[in-house]
Amino acid sequence: MGYLPLSSPASPSWSTFGHGLGIEPNQTYAWAQRGDVDVALETDRLSSGQAWSYAGMAAGAPIWDDVWNWVQGQASNVYDRVFDWVSDNVSGAPLSVFSTFASVFPYAMSGVKFDVKSYLDHDVRALLSGSQWSSSSITYSLPDSRTDYQWINPSADGFKPLSFNSEQAIRYVLEGYSPYSGGPKMGLSSVEALTNLSLDYAGRGSATIQIAGFEPNSVINRSHGYYPGVPIYGGDVWLDTNAGLPGTNSYLLVLHELGHALGLKHPHDSGGALPKMSTEHDTPEYTVMSYVNTWDDPQTFMQYDIAALQAMYGADFTTNSGNTVYSWSPQTGETFVNGIGQGASVNNKIFQTIWDGGGYDTYDMSNHEGDATVDLAPGGYVKFSQAQLGYIGNGAYVHGNVYNAFQYNGDPRSLIENAITGAGNDSLKGNGADNTLSGNAGNDALWGFEGNDMMLGGAGNDWMDGGPGADYFNGGDGWDVVSYLQTPSTSGGITVNLTTNANVGAAAGDRLYNVEVDQGTNANDMLTGLDRGGGNGTELHGEGGDDGLIGRAGGDRLYGGAGNDWLDGGAGGDLLDGGDGWDVVSYLNSEGSSGGVIVNMTTNQNGGGAAGDTLRGIEVLQGTNASDTLIGVDRGGGSGVQLYGEGGNDTLLGMGGGDYLFGGAGNDTLDGGGGSNALSGGAGRDMFRVTTPGGACTITDFTSDEQIVLSRSLFGSFSDVGGAAYQNGNDVVVARGGFSLTLNNFKLAYLAADDFAFV
Repeated sequence: MGYLPLSSPASPSWSTFGHGLGIEPNQTYAWAQRGDVDVALETDRLSSGQAWSYAGMAAGAPIWDDVWNWVQGQASNVYDRVFDWVSDNVSGAPLSVFSTFASVFPYAMSGVKFDVKSYLDHDVRALLSGSQWSSSSITYSLPDSRTDYQWINPSADGFKPLSFNSEQAIRYVLEGYSPYSGGPKMGLSSVEALTNLSLDYAGRGSATIQIAGFEPNSVINRSHGYYPGVPIYGGDVWLDTNAGLPGTNSYLLVLHELGHALGLKHPHDSGGALPKMSTEHDTPEYTVMSYVNTWDDPQTFMQYDIAALQAMYGADFTTNSGNTVYSWSPQTGETFVNGIGQGASVNNKIFQTIWDGGGYDTYDMSNHEGDATVDLAPGGYVKFSQAQLGYIGNGAYVHGNVYNAFQYNGDPRSLIENAITGAGNDSLKGNGADNTLSGNAGNDALWGFEGNDMMLGGAGNDWMDGGPGADYFNGGDGWDVVSYLQTPSTSGGITVNLTTNANVGAAAGDRLYNVEVDQGTNANDMLTGLDRGGGNGTELHGEGGDDGLIGRAGGDRLYGGAGNDWLDGGAGGDLLDGGDGWDVVSYLNSEGSSGGVIVNMTTNQNGGGAAGDTLRGIEVLQGTNASDTLIGVDRGGGSGVQLYGEGGNDTLLGMGGGDYLFGGAGNDTLDGGGGSNALSGGAGRDMFRVTTPGGACTITDFTSDEQIVLSRSLFGSFSDVGGAAYQNGNDVVVARGGFSLTLNNFKLAYLAADDFAFV
């Protein structure tokens, strides 16, 4: 079908076309304005001597000549399609016509809009027929007689009144009225609750949408509904069964056929600019318009149905716009809204989509004991009862019990903010709002995502990630984790102090209580633990980056992860694991180490303030300002460690590999052990033991008031040393039998017998 050849199409307004329904022959139809057109297409109803006439047309006006020529040229094409529609009970044929009309520009005729919304998501657009009612207020009726229909409507010849149950189901689907006692009550997603449509019940007569039953083996052979704009039939719905409870196929038929009458098409149909839906979403799990069969059927319009209806008629944000709590019975599947029952579904199933217009809302699943999966994102789903999932067939089930509607134009008012689960091991994910997620008993995982979230782990060993925003964490009982690992690297590192909650970076504003484990980011973090009393500490994970980890009193577990990390376990018996990189364990300012420490990195037989500590993957050991004994470890491949005595009279002992020993202040004893070592005594009168044959040792700061202890296996006396010593630039080198000792910045002439001792 061609385009209307309007001379100024740049900014077309809605135009009004008289469709022909109700237009009688031998009448005069005047042009309302230059941009509007009245077109009567029911040429088949003209009899001999009858004609359409048009008033108000300026003779020879090019635009009207163009329009009239177009109408004449397309009349036979439209005429043929009208009768295609008449014979098509499932309303598929109009799609290409609607699509082509609406592709010119959105327009309306006889109360119907035609619009291809090309900007929509593909699978939302795949449910649009291209036609919709143009008014925000439409009527519907439940006819009780054939005479309630146009005489030209042959489908009405099979008319049969609906059952009381069916009428109640229809009224509840459209308006959400409380149904009759014992009948279907699942009006959570009525059309009026979902959209800005006002659906007014017109009683038993004619209306925009007319719904009736039909006699078996009549002109009608199956349930169907007609799109807005279909000649003669538009808005008619015919149902062949008595509607049962939500979840039955008969109730699904009510939803499905009313969907057609409102402008929804099948997801597998296509025409013109109206596509097919993706296979992934062409199931009853996402739309009641799908032809895919399942054992259990949806109880409401589903996610894509709601999005498509709202694309046509807008979204109603007054629906449950207060603080609403939704809950579900484990015994009957009944939905409760703020404690008020909405009626049980069939077979104790829960298979629905929730649209909520505003407020601070909650999914309360605390009365369900199984493992729950909660995703509060728009289009997400909630699974809290495996036994109450809809069954697809072949051993498969739908993903969730309850689905969240999509947002309308990104408006956050429809978000569900809170979730409460039961005693299972649950997974709870929030959304962009300020969420409260409560895991209760069980080992739960909670993700807050954006917003200032409240994360309540409850009993059990829980894992929590608040995402961006100032979040509140309370792990409750158990061994609970707060993780910042997913923080984008562009956000930089964080500072988290479990003792003071003085947190910085992406953790700014966060408050952590009853948290035993803090997991950092892949940037450079500073994590401080908490004395939990009774000898209990915390667990800190630096992950990537160069991190600082500080334990407090109690038995802490510090894991540096990748990067060059700095660990201070504090008082108590701690596990200090540096991970990859060049990692430091420091006792310099550590709680409980004021009397000095004994640390043996080889055997982990530690004493003093280090009693009970275990060191793994540590390359650097820093002592206290008291008198320490620090013993390194041979890391293999010629690699050793660095030992820093700091203050006090320290004893530092390297093992195999190239060690660096720094005594610091005090009179220290340094023994590099095997390998090529560097020894720095620091302030004080220090002793350097170089007693292992082989390798090379460098003393960086030897002075004449200090002493070097050598092995008699190499040097029996000072004269042997003198015979092997020579000046090499600013240094003195003593070399013999593959062994060398270098004294940095020392003169050979100053070398004296009392500088050496022999063992």
